[in-house]
Amino acid sequence: MPDDRNFIITLVQYFYSYDTDNARDEDIRETAPRLIWIRSLPDIGGWFKADLKMSIDHEDDENFDQRLGLQLGKMVSPSVGFYGEVFLGDDVLDSNAYNYSVGGAVRVIY
Repeated sequence: MPDDRNFIITLVQYFYSYDTDNARDEDIRETAPRLIWIRSLPDIGGWFKADLKMSIDHEDDENFDQRLGLQLGKMVSPSVGFYGEVFLGDDVLDSNAYNYSVGGAVRVIY
């Protein structure tokens, strides 16, 4: 159950190409459910986020794809923080998106 340290977001996005670009001759029609869990980590002044992104491609025979993003971050001041992220695809979830990737970033709140 969500509490003051856990936050759960569910949403469904729909993507539709109403105007096809000349360089791309296929239409986009995709439904993309997402499940996001964010946990506050007050001991380190940070957060953990898991973001499961799924997609159903209606133009590609209802092809189902999923990707998982895991993020660990820490605020170093009220307006500046940093985080690292890992994205998992084919190797873990058997999707067609990508195998895996890692990254780091700075978060600035203004």
